[in-house]
Amino acid sequence: MEADTTRYKTTGIHTVYDTGGPVDGSASCGVPGYPPCGTSTIGKNLANTLELVSLPTSPTNLRVPGAVYCKGADCAGKSIQSGAGSSDPPSNCTTSSGITTCSTTLSTGRIDTPWTPAEGWQGFTGQNNFIEFGKAPFAPGENGGIRGHVIYASTRPFDDPILLVQTQWEPLVPHVTINLYQEGTAPDGTQSLTLVDTTQTSSWDDCPQGFRSDSVPNMNCPGQSTGISSTSRCTTR
Repeated sequence: MEADTTRYKTTGIHTVYDTGGPVDGSASCGVPGYPPCGTSTIGKNLANTLELVSLPTSPTNLRVPGAVYCKGADCAGKSIQSGAGSSDPPSNCTTSSGITTCSTTLSTGRIDTPWTPAEGWQGFTGQNNFIEFGKAPFAPGENGGIRGHVIYASTRPFDDPILLVQTQWEPLVPHVTINLYQEGTAPDGTQSLTLVDTTQTSSWDDCPQGFRSDSVPNMNCPGQSTGISSTSRCTTR
C-alpha cells in the first residue's frame, strides 16, 4: 500500500498489525489459556496489539532500519524525528501451564521513516491491521520526485497508450536502465540532451537474497520462541 506524493510529502508511517487471539480490551485478555493483550486505542475491540515474540536487537538488530518501535501500539509520545534510538525494547515473555508472563512488552506498533515508499500488507479473515500515513505540504522548491515501473506489456487493452495500465498478468522487468535528461539548446540551435541522472529498476530477487550494509539479510525470520508453545509465531519485517 502506498499514499500519493503528488500534493503532500510523507512525514512518517504508523503501522500496527494484529497478533491474533483476544483483542485489546477483551475480557479474555490474560485469562489462563489465552495470550495477554495490548491496551491500545487504535486496536481496542479490533486487534491484539501485544507482541509476544519480537524481532531481536542483540546480537544482531533485525528491526526495520530507522523505524521507531513502540511499547504501546498508539505510539503516544513517539516521533520519527527522535530516531530509531528512541525505540522501546523487545518483548521478553514466557508461557507455563497456559499462563504467559512478560518482563518487558512491546506492541505491534511502529513508525516507519518518511522515505518508506510503500507498506506490504497481508490480511486474514478476522484480523485487522492499521496503516496511517503522516502528510505535510511540500516546502517551496520541494517535490515528490519521479517514480514509476517498467512492465512487460504483453497486452494492450487501450489504443491510446496514455490510458495504459499494468494488467495483473504482466510482470515487472528488473534491471532496466532509466536515464533522466535535461533538454537544452546546442550551439547549432538544435535540441541537446544532457544526462542528469541514471538508475535501474529494482529486482525482487535482489531484495530477499541481498544484505544490508551491516551484513544483516534484507529479509529474515527469527523463528518461533521455544518458550511460548502454541502461541508461538514467526514475525518478519
